Amino acid sequence: MKYIVSLTFLVFIKCVNITNIEAYRQNGKFVYRGNISYSDESLLLYELSPTITEISLRYCASECYKDLDCNAVEICSSVAGTICRLSKSISTSLVNGPNTCTRHEMEHTCGSVSYYNRRRKICQCVSECDCSTATPSVGGVLSYKLNLYGRVILANCMNTGGHVWTMIQRRVDGSVNFFRGWAEYKSGFGDLNTEFWIGLDNIRFLVTNGFTVLRVELKYGAESVYAEYSCFYIAGEDDNYRIHVSGYSGTAGDGISCTTDHCNNDAQFSTFDNDNDSEGSANHAQRWLGAWWYHDGHRSNLNGEYGNNNHGKGISWFYFKGWSTSLTGSRMMIRRI
Repeated sequence: MKYIVSLTFLVFIKCVNITNIEAYRQNGKFVYRGNISYSDESLLLYELSPTITEISLRYCASECYKDLDCNAVEICSSVAGTICRLSKSISTSLVNGPNTCTRHEMEHTCGSVSYYNRRRKICQCVSECDCSTATPSVGGVLSYKLNLYGRVILANCMNTGGHVWTMIQRRVDGSVNFFRGWAEYKSGFGDLNTEFWIGLDNIRFLVTNGFTVLRVELKYGAESVYAEYSCFYIAGEDDNYRIHVSGYSGTAGDGISCTTDHCNNDAQFSTFDNDNDSEGSANHAQRWLGAWWYHDGHRSNLNGEYGNNNHGKGISWFYFKGWSTSLTGSRMMIRRI
């Protein structure tokens, strides 16, 4: 019991500090990035009056540092005189040769496709970087190429529950076999247009980069419900991707972080060829025809066999339709806080 309590506390801390803010250098130093056209206003916050005497990089940087939305400055020449412009990172229109503005960006370690959001204290995508920059219609889904800190992940972005989410699992029609081994569950499989599992390694990468809110949407015929968790985390492969969720809200009932028998919280992931459940005499992935976070049973089994209504072997969420009704659809999605 002591082990479980300490593990839960540790994971909770990781959910709170998941972005590792201290790793992102942001100390007020401005680095010259190149020259830009005076007409490039795509990231402009505002200009400081050209009537101010002694416009300099030092003065401009000082004004930028006062504004939490500012990450870059441009010193520009105009007919009226020198102008200081405050901007966000990153410029997409750097030019060579004769110019009217020199651009200086606040130093950070967020990578070339991100900037340091000083207001939220996280690395922020500029464009086409993660689902936060996608614009699916309400209820709509867009396939997207996530580019997070140099790692590219193909995923679906969905607009639901008032946010845009990154989808990590989907079941809709039984067209993809989910009774697979460890290697495939680690790397991912399926078709973004129908059914897929994004991969445990990708889920681990996302949660360690701040995607720690989980939403599960379930369907049975025309009925639909959801479960949302304010803290979601999985460990690395050395701990068999052990899951922790907390902060339940929704209409589906708590099928993971519940505390009754057979709940899934703090369980390691199991497949038919890698048995990590808490019962030594049986492989629950084999028993329940799926791959999931099993203890000595389950209250949810979203990777079970599509359409199988035998006890516990189908796509089940106990608090929605019990163990003997295989659901017709499921989606698992995550986002940043």
